[in-house]
Amino acid sequence: MKLIENIVLMKRLQRQGWVRAGVPPGSIESLADHSWSVAFLTYLNCILENELRGSKQPLLDVEKAVLIGLLHDLSESEYFDMDKSVETVVNQELLVQFQQALEEGAIGNIIAKAPGPLKKSFDRLLNDHQSEEYRIARVSDLIDLIYQAKEYKKKHWLDEDQFQGFKIHALQQLKQYEKQFSFLQEILKGLIA
Repeated sequence: MKLIENIVLMKRLQRQGWVRAGVPPGSIESLADHSWSVAFLTYLNCILENELRGSKQPLLDVEKAVLIGLLHDLSESEYFDMDKSVETVVNQELLVQFQQALEEGAIGNIIAKAPGPLKKSFDRLLNDHQSEEYRIARVSDLIDLIYQAKEYKKKHWLDEDQFQGFKIHALQQLKQYEKQFSFLQEILKGLIA
């Protein structure tokens, strides 16, 4: 089954941003490593957020959010991970359009190849970019980026400028979710310090 091949391939595909940053090839996290970490962080973050919400707001669907975290980079098994440094040579608007088209096409291919019962589930998980569950998985993805960069910096595989570049990029994106997720305010304080 092609879908299983995509899943297994994620264990071999290295994240391209780390390749470009100069992390030694045998030490670069795979897409599967990253997806596992994002799924686990999403679980933790959902539990924290739901606890803070209590009965004041609708609770997050933890299972849905964790599955989105686990699957969030599955599309990259179709086109491989694209190094984000491309944005230095391409107009930002064109790059965003290209990335969206690439991801939509890859997700479409994956959904089309999925067995019948999975098609609806995959569509719900991979195309629901407006849900809070998608957004909390995105937050977890950015938190993972900062902590992975911190780990590579500790091992001297990233210099201070590289680390700060990854951190600033992630923090800028995290700020847009600060008002939506109460748990994030405390995490941001720790990350900014």
